[in-house]
Amino acid sequence: MKTALITNLGNRNITLDDQVYNTSFVEVSFKDWSKKLWEQYDHYKNDLDINIINPLITPVKPTKIFLFFSDQSLFDTRTDQDTLYEGRIIKQLLIDKYSYLESEVELVKTEAKVIDNGALLKCYRQKLIAIKKENFDSYIICDAGGTAQQKMALKIMMEYLFEPEQYEVKYTENNELISDVNVDEYRSVINSELAISLIHKGDYSGASTLLGYTEIENFHNSNDWKKKLFAFIYFRYHGNHHFANANLSSFNAKHKLLVSYKNSIPLFDTRALDDLMPINAVIDLGDKIQKCLFLLNGGLYSQSILAFAQFYESLFEQYIHYTFDPDIYGHLRSQSAEQENSFMCEICSLMDDEFILCNQRYENYKVSIGNLATQCMLAKHSSYSLIEDFGKLLSPHISYTIDANDDQLINIARNKIAHEGFYITEKIWRTKFKYAEKLILKTIDIFQFVVKDLFGELNNLLEETIRYK
Repeated sequence: MKTALITNLGNRNITLDDQVYNTSFVEVSFKDWSKKLWEQYDHYKNDLDINIINPLITPVKPTKIFLFFSDQSLFDTRTDQDTLYEGRIIKQLLIDKYSYLESEVELVKTEAKVIDNGALLKCYRQKLIAIKKENFDSYIICDAGGTAQQKMALKIMMEYLFEPEQYEVKYTENNELISDVNVDEYRSVINSELAISLIHKGDYSGASTLLGYTEIENFHNSNDWKKKLFAFIYFRYHGNHHFANANLSSFNAKHKLLVSYKNSIPLFDTRALDDLMPINAVIDLGDKIQKCLFLLNGGLYSQSILAFAQFYESLFEQYIHYTFDPDIYGHLRSQSAEQENSFMCEICSLMDDEFILCNQRYENYKVSIGNLATQCMLAKHSSYSLIEDFGKLLSPHISYTIDANDDQLINIARNKIAHEGFYITEKIWRTKFKYAEKLILKTIDIFQFVVKDLFGELNNLLEETIRYK
């Protein structure tokens, strides 16, 4: 069984006459002290010995030892504690006194400042990937050498490059194995923080993987209310109100946003729509535009436009369905010739002039119950002020309406994103899509939401639950 020992080197990894380096009896820096010992190794070797890693190499001998040493000479930082000479001494001692072969001890240079967390993570990732390619069966990490930043970088990268069962973290003191380091809690904290970061980006699936949450669709049967809260927000974000309600109804929810949802209280003043559509449809519309705002605030511009399209398509679909009897006028995706004719006669009597102008502007323009432009123009003439205001706001940004602005068509942008993979960067958004941001924010104003950022607030609640409960 091939085993690798991986350790950072600090200023206590060698002894001279059974003493570690100490400024009380050594007047030069550690680097200069160890350099002298290395240059005169043959003279000092009988009085030199390794330290700290001793119980990890005897009585069970690792297949290979990797010694991470520092050489800060290329960086604008102090170099007096560099361990490059110490590393050479330890390797030679392992060969001379502990029967290791030259190939069984490898010196690994830490190519970063030993206090620079970000640079250290990149360095250890590169080095550990190379070590991983040697296909050891198991790995032992010594947690007693190097700077605090080096220790953390090593453990973090081990966590994300290796499976938990592949490695152990051990701590030694006075050349004795004190204990195994419990990495489960450490791993849990790191995973939780990463999951929280993903949650605030709307990546609940990625967060669920880090949290070890599987089969979220069954969480309503769980006794863990934290899982139920996660599932509630997850399903509400994705518009699955059946599963959202199932999770919320099975635990005592006290937060105002949870209570309002449980009691079917919408996020905006719905009096203008009360006799038009059922309350569950109204709540869903509110969630859809709030999701759009959440994505916009998070800089996820392409996804925000897709979410906005889901909102206005759903609003128009609800409006058409409850305004025009499907038995007489047909459905959005299914009309008989007779129903199509009835629909044409009805809406032309309402807004004949506008459709005539559309026919003049666009060749072969056709009125259709399933046509977005038709739906938008109908909304502009709605007797419901909320829908009328939104229809007028959106109309210039929908292709084939009478007042369409061909340079600012949000439905065309939506199609490019959905079907061509078009991606909107920050720069593109600021230069070409200012109209889209104004459109979304104005929509929020029209609906007069009592909640400023639904999913942002729900995610803050979830963060608090994950981190502190």
